[in-house]
Amino acid sequence: YNETMNISEKEQAVFYLHQAMKINANMAEPNYRLGLIKKYNENDLDSAEFYFRRYVQLYGNFTNGYREFALTAFSKRFYTDALPYFEKVYKISPTDTVNLFYFVQCQYLVNGADSALFLNQKLMEFASRTQYPYINYATIFKLQNKYPEAIDNLENAVKYGGSTPQILNDLAELKRQ
Repeated sequence: YNETMNISEKEQAVFYLHQAMKINANMAEPNYRLGLIKKYNENDLDSAEFYFRRYVQLYGNFTNGYREFALTAFSKRFYTDALPYFEKVYKISPTDTVNLFYFVQCQYLVNGADSALFLNQKLMEFASRTQYPYINYATIFKLQNKYPEAIDNLENAVKYGGSTPQILNDLAELKRQ
């Protein structure tokens, strides 16, 4: 309820989405919408993951649903669950640079540097004037103790807009080594 004792729009939406699922338990769309509400309005990754997982089990070919499930699973560190869905989005939409950015990271965490570095080349083809491929390279090189390569890539990340405290701190730390 809001300050006027009326049900909020979000609560109305949740109510009607649950009603739709009572009518047809195999309806995929309400699960996707509830996942969005849980993730973005309520910051409840556990519930969001539940609804997105159910959505991808019920529905066959919707890029946004796959991406949302993959990103949510990735945020919860369920990398092996996330990886096939990042890959599905990549196959459907190979130029989706947001998906590619996280797909590279997930690929590294599940399968190691070689496959991640190869995939990051694709991100570089589509987004070479952004910070994202350089962040991925820098992370992988840093974890491989290849500090000069990591520094070069962090400097490029900064050049193309990467100015978060983590990037700047990592760069300063690597330069001290």
